[in-house]
Amino acid sequence: QVEALKRWWNDNGRSIIAAVIVAVSLSFGYQTWKGSNERQNENASDLYQTMLQAFSGASEDAALAAQGAALGEQLKSDYAGSIYAQFAAMYLARLAVDNGDLGEAESQLRWVLGKADKGSDTEQLAQLRLARVVAASGDADQALAVLESGTQGSYQASYALARGDILLSQGNT
Repeated sequence: QVEALKRWWNDNGRSIIAAVIVAVSLSFGYQTWKGSNERQNENASDLYQTMLQAFSGASEDAALAAQGAALGEQLKSDYAGSIYAQFAAMYLARLAVDNGDLGEAESQLRWVLGKADKGSDTEQLAQLRLARVVAASGDADQALAVLESGTQGSYQASYALARGDILLSQGNT
């Protein structure tokens, strides 16, 4: 039996060792990748929190507003694939609307639409906000087209309300 075991090991030993090495390498690689993604999400979360804190004091200090905007842009460039970057862009769009810069708001919202998962809540909210910004810019037809291209989903009532507001602004009751 020992001789049969030695023969079997000579025939199959290398492939078994290779399979174990490949399995361990794949497991190690996956764990490293997973840990890297978690660290990246944590860093994006920290940066987003810092951005929000900067904006919370921005009403008293213009330098904090500039710092918050810079942090939002850093989120978009360094962590473009994260949901935090999309939230930052939506926040920057809101601030642009508050400052009367509808072109900047539209740019931020279009960026979000380019990054958001199709059919996600983030995409639907960005689309809804984009339609309102475009309508406020004076292009009601394009705003209606933005609303029509949306999936709506659970935001169907909000889409209908925005559509009604846009039609009313055109005098179409």
